[in-house]
Amino acid sequence: MACHRFSSGNLFPPSSDFTRVTASRHLSKRQQRLPHSKVNGISMFELTVESDFSASHILEGYDGPCGRLHGHNYRVRVSIEGEKQDALGMVLDLRILKKALAEAIEPLDHRHLNDLPPFANVPPSAENLARHIFQKVREALAELEVRDARLRQVAVAESNQAWVTYRP
Repeated sequence: MACHRFSSGNLFPPSSDFTRVTASRHLSKRQQRLPHSKVNGISMFELTVESDFSASHILEGYDGPCGRLHGHNYRVRVSIEGEKQDALGMVLDLRILKKALAEAIEPLDHRHLNDLPPFANVPPSAENLARHIFQKVREALAELEVRDARLRQVAVAESNQAWVTYRP
C-alpha cells in the first residue's frame, strides 16, 4: 500500500492545513446537534491540530549522543475523533483543541524535561512525552466540557524524520 506524500515530501499535510480556523464559531449548548453516522463502526470525523515547543533533556544511561544534554524543537499533533456535528457542521471548534494542546505544552516549553515532576520517575523519551501530553490534553478537554469528541492520539516529533505516536 503506497503512502500519499504532499508537495513538501511529508506524509502529513502542512501544519497550516491542520490548524486553519477562518471564523469565530461558537454554539450555545441549546443548539441542536445534527444526526451522526458511522462507517463500518468507526467514527466518521478526525480533527488534528499541531503546535511546537523547545526543550532539552538527557536520556540517562543511553549509549549515544542522546545520553548527553541536548535539545529539540518538538512538534506535537493531537487528533480527536467524533461522530456528531453541530448546527454549523463541526464536530468541535478547532480553537478548543488548540487551547487544550497549548495548555498541555506550555509548562514544557524552554525547560529541561529531566527537572520537571512528570519525568521524575520516567525518562523524558519521546514516548513518555507523548503519553504525558495525551494525559494533559485529555484533562484540558474534560475541563472544557468536550463531550462529543474523543481524544484519539498524540504524535510527537523530535525532528522532521522521527515521530512517536501514543494511542491508549
